[in-house]
Amino acid sequence: MLFLDDPLAQVYVDQGNYEEAEQLFQHVLSIEEVLLGSKDPKIAIVLSNLAKLRRSQVRFEEAEQLYKRALEIQENAIDNDSPSMAITLEQMAQLYHLQSKNEEAEQLYRRVLSIQEKVLNASNKELRNRHSQE
Repeated sequence: MLFLDDPLAQVYVDQGNYEEAEQLFQHVLSIEEVLLGSKDPKIAIVLSNLAKLRRSQVRFEEAEQLYKRALEIQENAIDNDSPSMAITLEQMAQLYHLQSKNEEAEQLYRRVLSIQEKVLNASNKELRNRHSQE
């Protein structure tokens, strides 16, 4: 059983119960790393969720390290133009923006935009191909 996006942890976050949410995310992370291995792209989801929590707690350095780890996994394991990578990049850009690291944030936002354009173009091409085959 995979817990990658544990709804209970999200409920805790929504309630402002960050300590419980953090404990649950850490528990999920430890289980998933055993089941999947620490380099599995699904681990990046848990890392990003934990980073987002830390960002909301104004624990910016910890959040940045978690985002970097998630991106490293994604860059090594999946296509660099994947929508999931764009989400992680955007969340990290938001973190940089909160810290007034505007140049770093802009670089990441540009990368997100590039990925979104590629995904959209690929989707449009696929739709055109389907339509022309009908």
